[in-house]
Amino acid sequence: MRIVEVTQNSLKTINNTWVSQHPRTVRSPTKNREKEIDQKLKVITKSINDFQKTTDCSTDPGSHCRDHSLHEALLNLAVRVARRNNNKNATKRERQINDQHIKINKLLDRMKKVTDCVGKKEVPIKGNDQNKGIKDDENEDGQSKTGYESGSETDTDGGEEPSGAGEKEDEREEKETEDEKQAKEDEKSECDYRHFEDSHTMLLPPNDCMIHHTGVSEEDKKHILFLHNSLRARVARGEETEGNPGPQPPAVDMRELVWNDQLAEVAEAWAKQCHQYHDQPGARKICAKNYHVGQNLHFYYGFSPEVSWEDAVNAWYIEVKDLPNDLVVSFRSLKPIKIGHYTQVVWAETTEVGCGIVHYMAEISGNAYPESKIYACNYGPAGNVKTLPIYNEGPTGSECPLGLSSNYPDLCAPDT
Repeated sequence: MRIVEVTQNSLKTINNTWVSQHPRTVRSPTKNREKEIDQKLKVITKSINDFQKTTDCSTDPGSHCRDHSLHEALLNLAVRVARRNNNKNATKRERQINDQHIKINKLLDRMKKVTDCVGKKEVPIKGNDQNKGIKDDENEDGQSKTGYESGSETDTDGGEEPSGAGEKEDEREEKETEDEKQAKEDEKSECDYRHFEDSHTMLLPPNDCMIHHTGVSEEDKKHILFLHNSLRARVARGEETEGNPGPQPPAVDMRELVWNDQLAEVAEAWAKQCHQYHDQPGARKICAKNYHVGQNLHFYYGFSPEVSWEDAVNAWYIEVKDLPNDLVVSFRSLKPIKIGHYTQVVWAETTEVGCGIVHYMAEISGNAYPESKIYACNYGPAGNVKTLPIYNEGPTGSECPLGLSSNYPDLCAPDT
């Protein structure tokens, strides 16, 4: 409720400031500018209509309530439209500005119905979403190819369920002590990214995208590792039958992945830029390890607040269907066919992963997707190196330098 009042007051302040600073002799706005403003208002209207479809407080007050941050993102968009309007439009100012403010305030009044739900029990939306799209980047040797599927779910979303060793997440893992947690925080804070290139991802200024929250929970960290390692174990056992042709051979040296906080920190920093492409390989280096860093990205455009790392990781892994099994011994690009996400997920020499996520409002072709997400995972050492093996073929786990993993018996024990 307060957020609506604050925004309404902001609009009044903007209007008063504009009126006091612009004489009546200023040139009138162009038709193109008026069309742009009208289009922005249509975007806001559509966003709020979409929210009302999934957030009907009048009939089911406790069913689909959202948090304040997401409402704030929508309302910020309204303020930005008003501000642009105020700065650019000129003669006929009182009538034009008032007309725009009346429209926006009507939308804000409608938003009150949504905002009134805040504070009640939140239940995640389940099932299919309306007008949603999902896409992935292409990741081979630091190259990217982008595009998006707006209004529908692409066929890259999903894949076979993770199976095999470690099917249940490790319940034996002990809780971190306070000292261990502090040590991890110190490790992140001690990295001076200025030692790398000036355009390092951690040194980039904030982007002006409408982020409403970020961050990977401790539970999600474990789940991300579980998803990766379960799929790596599946391949290591020789149980992956897909391919062009398949099946994929077993691996003698597939390592268990462990979490790296600096990789995660840089991955999330890039996600916060809200770009639909990769950062440069040199821009994602970390202090803790001297290795090249690989990257997988996954994009979701839609209206569901639910986080699904399964969708992201499986969307990368499903590319196995296009991988010729002879590529295992010597990697090469198959562009335009996408295989780079899969090969990075199962690259044997990769030992660490760190991921980040950003929830934001995306605006694509005049349509607003208020619950869009960017999933980003950085990997070290990087995979997808031409002519090198994805992994070495042979009896499962027969060439593990430190023996087999205690968590995933088909994988090699981690180096750390």
